[in-house]
This record gives sequence, structure tokens and C-alpha cells, in this order.
Amino acid sequence: MAIAEPNPIPDSQAHDNVAATITHRDDAAHCSNGLSVRKFRDGTQEEHAVFRRWIRGVVGFYGILLLASGVFISLNHARVGSIELTSLADRAASR
Repeated sequence: MAIAEPNPIPDSQAHDNVAATITHRDDAAHCSNGLSVRKFRDGTQEEHAVFRRWIRGVVGFYGILLLASGVFISLNHARVGSIELTSLADRAASR
């Protein structure tokens, strides 16, 4: 099974000899050995459980990261600066 047809860079556009041998679409996305639908269906129950735990961990990690950043932003936005707090105290004392 061919992954992709090579599309070599013409020698006139290449800056050096190494670049002339590099082809477009020659990246890891086209030669992945990762999980596919067929591999998932053919997997054992143990592999399914590991995959589900992994997905839960990834979703949990990024969920907590999103929640923490939201809390940090809201606390940082709502904070009253020390100069503003001092000026508010001076106004209250002058009344």
C-alpha cells in the first residue's frame, strides 16, 4: 500500500542537496502506526479498557487545565489593585 506519491522539490528551488531529496507530504501523519477504527475493533477487551482510561485521562487533564486557567483569569480580572483600594479608603475617611 503506497502512503503517498512523492512530490520532490525541483533542484532549481532547493537551497542545498539535502532539500532536493526531501519530498512533500513526507511527515509522520502519513506513516502513523496509531489507533485506527479497524485496529480498535480488532483489539482485545484489555486494549479497549486501556484506550478508554487513556482518553479519560487526557480529557480530565485538559479539563482541569481549562478550569484552572478560567479561575486564574477570573480572579486576576476581579482583583482590586492596592492603589485603588487605598484611594477608596481615603474617600471613605474623608466623608
